[in-house]
Amino acid sequence: MISELESYKAQLPVEINGTGIFIDDILIKNDMIVYSCQLPNEMWETMSLGKEAPTSDRNMARVISNVDNKFVQRFIDTGFGLKYIYKSSETGEILMEIEMSAEKLEEISNKLKNGQIEPY
Repeated sequence: MISELESYKAQLPVEINGTGIFIDDILIKNDMIVYSCQLPNEMWETMSLGKEAPTSDRNMARVISNVDNKFVQRFIDTGFGLKYIYKSSETGEILMEIEMSAEKLEEISNKLKNGQIEPY
């Protein structure tokens, strides 16, 4: 998996599914795969997420739905969680962080598969 992440990192920055959000770095820190993302301030203001939004199951489902299912399963199988750090593309200021342990990743992934939660 590490070689796959290194290969993916070599392609950065990459836009996430036409969202206007770009992944600009990826690294492994302890048991987390950490994605650093940038988005324009205007997009952040339009999203107007509250402080609790990053930890909501729905917001986590939104994040997971933009990751290839085979990678989500591999993260779960290898005990890695996911962390996304969203920064302003204009200022570099951290706007939001979303962190999911491998257990939470599996829980949300299962809810998505079973139709118990919708990402949007």
